[in-house]
Amino acid sequence: MPPQTVEQSVWVRPPPLRTGADPPDTVDIGPDDPVTPAVLFQDATSGHRCEQVVGSVGERALAALAVDGQVEVYYAHWAAGERRLVAVLAGPGDAVGALTGADWRYRGRYDRAVFPRTVDTLGVDAVYHVSGDGVRVYLPVWPGFDTPTGRATGLFVRVETVGELRRLRRTVGFLKALFHDAIGLTWLDSVTARDLLVLALRRYCPPDRLTPPGPSDTR
Repeated sequence: MPPQTVEQSVWVRPPPLRTGADPPDTVDIGPDDPVTPAVLFQDATSGHRCEQVVGSVGERALAALAVDGQVEVYYAHWAAGERRLVAVLAGPGDAVGALTGADWRYRGRYDRAVFPRTVDTLGVDAVYHVSGDGVRVYLPVWPGFDTPTGRATGLFVRVETVGELRRLRRTVGFLKALFHDAIGLTWLDSVTARDLLVLALRRYCPPDRLTPPGPSDTR
């Protein structure tokens, strides 16, 4: 098994919050299952304080509530810690309830197909897709090795269990470190390393778990 590594990029930056936008009162995500976004804000103040104390680097999250082919997007700075991810993934239980208590802030509405390309994958650590079917968890991966000149558009890998979550993080961390060393030794250039990492993810992940599917979206 590859050694576990902790990767902290100097390029990490929090995504800008949209100003002047108010969240809608209700988002209908299923014919008989309306979800009130206010549920995300329950006990937000106390939850934020608690997670700041126990949290670590890399806990920024987006919650995307599906509605009519679009998503209502919220951002929280302390909602992607492993404890919360485990609560969402572990089941059975209330996965939506596990998202409450974070400092969610409204960012706006996006077309569902366009939304992944609006996310800076260096500025967020987990994406929760909330629909009438429950909550799906995606981990963003930026496969690049050069300093990005703009938004770091990357890949999103859906994980369904805590074991998958931990294995994916270990695997990506190991491969990133390995390819960084290869670039430093001039055995690979950064473009080849990026494409190899994308290829590894496509080999590692079932096709329906990876989006966008190809390296052309990560240049």
